[in-house]
Amino acid sequence: MKKIKKLVFFFALFFSISLVTNQKVLADSGIYSIDVKADIQDDGSVIITDERKIWANSGTEHFISLGNLKDMEVVDFKVEEEGVDFTFDENYDINASLEAKRGRYGYNYNGDEIELCFGIGSYGEHNFKITYKISNFVMKTSDGYPFVYWTFYNRDIGNTDHVNVILTKDGKTFNTENSRIWGFGFNGESKIEENGLSLDSGGKLNKNNQMVMLAIFEKDFLPANNNYELSKEELINTALEGSSYNLDNALGKEDSYPEDYDHGEFDADYGGYNYRNSFFDFSNILFFFPFFIIFPAIIAKIIKGGKKKEFMPEDKSKHYPEIPYYSDFDDFFVDTAFFTDNQGFMRKNWVSAYFLKWIQDGAIYQETREKGLIFKKDAVVFRLNLDKKENMSEAERMLFNMVAAASGSDLVLDENEFKNYSVNHQNKLISFENKVLFESKRRLGEKALLAKSDKGFFNSNKFIPNEEGKKICDNIWGFRNYLNKYSLLSERESRDVHIWDKYLIWAGVFGIADKVYEQFKELMPEYGELTSYNLPTIMMINNFSRVYESGVRPSSSSSSGFGGSTSFGGGGGSFGGGSGGGTR
Repeated sequence: MKKIKKLVFFFALFFSISLVTNQKVLADSGIYSIDVKADIQDDGSVIITDERKIWANSGTEHFISLGNLKDMEVVDFKVEEEGVDFTFDENYDINASLEAKRGRYGYNYNGDEIELCFGIGSYGEHNFKITYKISNFVMKTSDGYPFVYWTFYNRDIGNTDHVNVILTKDGKTFNTENSRIWGFGFNGESKIEENGLSLDSGGKLNKNNQMVMLAIFEKDFLPANNNYELSKEELINTALEGSSYNLDNALGKEDSYPEDYDHGEFDADYGGYNYRNSFFDFSNILFFFPFFIIFPAIIAKIIKGGKKKEFMPEDKSKHYPEIPYYSDFDDFFVDTAFFTDNQGFMRKNWVSAYFLKWIQDGAIYQETREKGLIFKKDAVVFRLNLDKKENMSEAERMLFNMVAAASGSDLVLDENEFKNYSVNHQNKLISFENKVLFESKRRLGEKALLAKSDKGFFNSNKFIPNEEGKKICDNIWGFRNYLNKYSLLSERESRDVHIWDKYLIWAGVFGIADKVYEQFKELMPEYGELTSYNLPTIMMINNFSRVYESGVRPSSSSSSGFGGSTSFGGGGGSFGGGSGGGTR
């Protein structure tokens, strides 16, 4: 009898897991992954191989939209699935039935755009391989530099889990001596590697994202027969307009490290020691060199940093369905910043949480402005309300003053202003971090939630949570797990917009505000009309936190085109971008 019960339990568990695993397939149509290889040919054309895994529960076809092709031509379009070639249909009809389109593909012309269409054949999961050739793909600036400026992923596709793009050329070795790369329209990563230049989404993309690559090469490095009217500098100016990149760095005019950059000394005014930066000063490395040999395991642990076991729950999978900590202060997340910092949550998330709080408090207001001298586009900006500053804590006022300084005399902050300020005021950003941690430890100490650490001087923390503090750490981690799967775990809970707004600030601390917002919208479609938040605003806040991180951990690499973080803004005037795409 016991064996039968175990067997029934096993099958029930397996069935439950299967339902969760296949939730996407049952719920909607979308794309699991897109892997694009753009192989430059000897005549300056490109052969694009696009391998994508999709799921479909509606529609009859999948399509790729290409636009702004200038003097380029699309040829040799082919489609296959699992090694089976599709049949080209010269008279392909996008209005035909699912059955009529099965195994067939063709072109559809939508104004100036070309759509590469093919039938999905059936509902469920599919693995398609699409290849096509584009002539005159590599262009040449008016001063003779080969470049590629291409939209590899359009806006309004949505529901895409991951995208990777690599641009390559047989017989060529790519490096920072001959190549530069910038990425626009998403918050991911760009790289220059020997085999090519790449963009990676780093995670999910939604309908507001696009993936644009600007790659510029040394003269004569790549074949280019398609002449462009702009010079290299004019092209970079155009592409970076509205981006978070530093234009002077991109043009090679400015070093990213200000002369007064503070690499991490004790800050008596703000309390706290920036141990993450200061420990690795060269003189300290020399002093501790013998210990690196004698105690490699200990040193490795210090270098790794991040999550520290004293702050982590024994069961990392548990859920805690309530706000884990209530503070006497409005910026409640500062109280637990010492805990979340040592649980591995990024410090840049404090910026996200503050911006979300300020929207709720009326300290900032979202506006949409038309930006760009050549290519006009709407951009999210924030207008500051200085009257709200009086009620802020010291740490909060510190960040708000920096934001106000970055915004200029009009008190309207855009991404590029915050980027420029962050890059040139690293010492102030570090002081802000130290202030938050100092304030957090003070508040936690007043509530008797900390204990002195009895570990040796290799330990970076003088304090650890005591028994009561450990419970709060456990609850914080559990609450993060709960928010991460909120739509699955809270179906029976009441829909309280005020509570959800608080939850969203906590989600900002965990770096998942966009995901949690989308879950709230799934459970209550009218949430966007009842709250002060919307997805474009949250995405822009996420980008501001990334901009902050690029300042406090300074690097001119990505702005200079050597690879690194991409920019959500910018990318205007690129080629190849059409209207949407995906399953329809």
